[in-house]
Amino acid sequence: MAEEDSLSSGDPDTIGFPTITGGGSGMIGLQDMLLQQRDHVVYIFPTWPKEWDVSFKLNLAGQTIVEAVLVDGKASWTIHSKEYESLEVVCSL
Repeated sequence: MAEEDSLSSGDPDTIGFPTITGGGSGMIGLQDMLLQQRDHVVYIFPTWPKEWDVSFKLNLAGQTIVEAVLVDGKASWTIHSKEYESLEVVCSL
């Protein structure tokens, strides 16, 4: 019988947290390639290849949601934040 990861096994100590066996490492790696935040600075596409088209909607600290699209090397984004009045945005393309 195959061993279940903690997300599907119902382990109360790890429910809702990404695990290595549940694909968490890859998911976190991809999210970090798309979006990062340091204090009041948001980095969009910090390590994403310009040649790869993508769109995403991710949450950040401070009740902040970032929606972004990259198509044919051109990026656009919107940021909705309830906590931060102003955020510096750095697009790394």
